[in-house]
Amino acid sequence: MSDPTIVNLGKISGTNLREVLDAIAGAARTKAEAEAPKRTVAEDIAALEAAAERYVAPCPFKPRDLVTPRADGSMKGAGRPHIVLEVIGEAPCCIEPVANGNPSSPDFGKRLDMRVAETCACGHGEISAYWVESWEFERYTPPAETGEQAPVAPLDGTILGSAA
Repeated sequence: MSDPTIVNLGKISGTNLREVLDAIAGAARTKAEAEAPKRTVAEDIAALEAAAERYVAPCPFKPRDLVTPRADGSMKGAGRPHIVLEVIGEAPCCIEPVANGNPSSPDFGKRLDMRVAETCACGHGEISAYWVESWEFERYTPPAETGEQAPVAPLDGTILGSAA
C-alpha cells in the first residue's frame, strides 16, 4: 500500500484489517507530528521545571472552582470547563499497577488529589465525575472572543436552559 490513507475496499479481502487501520492511524500521527511546531531543548526544560513546581505545590483549587485541563498536559479536554467537587490535602500515590497490571502505565504513581465533573463533549449534557491530579489543571476562563460568561446555577434547583 503506497498511500496508507487510501484503501481500495474492492481489494481488501485477505488483508489484515488491523494492519490497514494501523497504517491509516500511523499516517495521521506522522502528519500531525510533522506539522507540530518544534520546541527547543531549553523550552522543554523550562516546561518540565514549571510542571515540577505545580506538581510539588499544594492543590490551588477548592470545591466549586471552574478548572480545565492544561493544554500542555496529558488530559484531554483542554479549554472545556470542569468543576471541582472535592480536594484531598495529602493524596496517596497510586502505587498499584492499574492498567492491565502494568507498572509502566501512566496511571502508576498518580497522586489523585482532586475530583472533578464535566459534561460530555458530545453535547447531550451527561455529567461524569472522576479523580485527577490537580497539577494538570488550571483555572477555567471563558473564551473572551465569544463573550461567553461563566454559568451561574439558579438557586431554585432548575437546570439551566430547561423550559419551565
